[in-house]
Amino acid sequence: MSALKLVMTTAGLGRFTAAQAGDDIDLTIARVGLTDTAFVAAPSLTALPGEFRRLSTVSGSVEAENVVHMTVTDDAAISYTVRGFGLFLTDGTLFAAYS
Repeated sequence: MSALKLVMTTAGLGRFTAAQAGDDIDLTIARVGLTDTAFVAAPSLTALPGEFRRLSTVSGSVEAENVVHMTVTDDAAISYTVRGFGLFLTDGTLFAAYS
């Protein structure tokens, strides 16, 4: 599978920049929101358009300075279509999105 190019939100970039400057900010991706709505992933997003599910079973590892491998699991016995997703920090900030 080819790499997914996410768009970092303005709020996500602000949290990242503040953390790099020494502020005590948790940059952990705590939840992944899912949507079946087609949308344009833009830095101005503050919410995931059409979000229907938010998963907290997230794990991952740093593979390189600019590469992260992430696994998201949904154990529910349901099926759904996903057209995009958002990465949410522990404080609920939409960090980045993919569509």
